[in-house]
Amino acid sequence: MKLNKEVISENEVYKFLNEIYSENASIENDSLKFRKLMCFSIPHSETLVNLIDELPDSIVNIENKIHLKNQICTKTKLWDKDQLKKCWVLTPSDLKKIEETENDDYWENYRKLFGSGKSSNSIPIFNKSKTVAIIQIESQGDYLLGHESIIVYLRKNGKWKFYKEELLWIS
Repeated sequence: MKLNKEVISENEVYKFLNEIYSENASIENDSLKFRKLMCFSIPHSETLVNLIDELPDSIVNIENKIHLKNQICTKTKLWDKDQLKKCWVLTPSDLKKIEETENDDYWENYRKLFGSGKSSNSIPIFNKSKTVAIIQIESQGDYLLGHESIIVYLRKNGKWKFYKEELLWIS
């Protein structure tokens, strides 16, 4: 695929994503059950700054809040599909197949080709010691089955654990 987008290369980002997604591990031999991830990252929303400010100082001190805010990215970048385990990274050419079917129902065609819904992620941001991670995730499964959230994870005993979710929208 020839695109003029920067490829996300940070190993820590992929280690984090592979760990949080392994919690919902799917059947390896059935790619229709893999998590479908759009090949482009989504930009961080303005709401992320407020969420960072509202985190308790016991979780993220002021210096780390500044560090997190400095990582906010409004550019779209490209995921490296070879670094994501148990994810089917959907490309524009994959999605074009939906339009090439005779049926006009997008989601019916999508499910036939790819299985259940799809998601898009922001690039996760981390505090300095890599014990706090924040990611924005948009998921869709049908016309009225979607949402977008910002999720905070804390690293405890060497594993990423869910801490907090802020819902941005739901359909």
